[in-house]
Amino acid sequence: MYCTIEDLVKDMSLPIIKELVNDENINPDEINLFMPESIYLDRVLKQIRNAEIEMNFFLTNMEEFPQADTPAILNIICKDLTIYYLYKRRLNQAIPDSILSLYQMRISQLKDIAEGKRHLIQISAESINAEYITNKTENDKLFTGNLLGKF
Repeated sequence: MYCTIEDLVKDMSLPIIKELVNDENINPDEINLFMPESIYLDRVLKQIRNAEIEMNFFLTNMEEFPQADTPAILNIICKDLTIYYLYKRRLNQAIPDSILSLYQMRISQLKDIAEGKRHLIQISAESINAEYITNKTENDKLFTGNLLGKF
């Protein structure tokens, strides 16, 4: 699984997700997206599966990653595709341009990965928080003199 409902809630507000799965138009406070066997949870999970199916269509020739080692970009792509699918399932709502643009960008990225133009790498939390040491000083950033005409 590339993403979970908890991942979606981090990127998208819970009230919007509830609105997108509330086909019965009940009071949103009555919707519990985290209750097992809830029709609302099932609707979200179905859209996550749809996003994963589309991703796997492009990634069929890629090596499989253990869940713990799945590149973070696949989680991001899956969330954006799922958000698009959540809007798409509500036929009476127009898909916002920003959601449509993100969807198109993510599909383009998946095509690039499939064609070998982009490569998946796993960035560990340790490397993100790593401290880098350099021999450069603050003055090394300053440019003096006229560089025009020297080339």
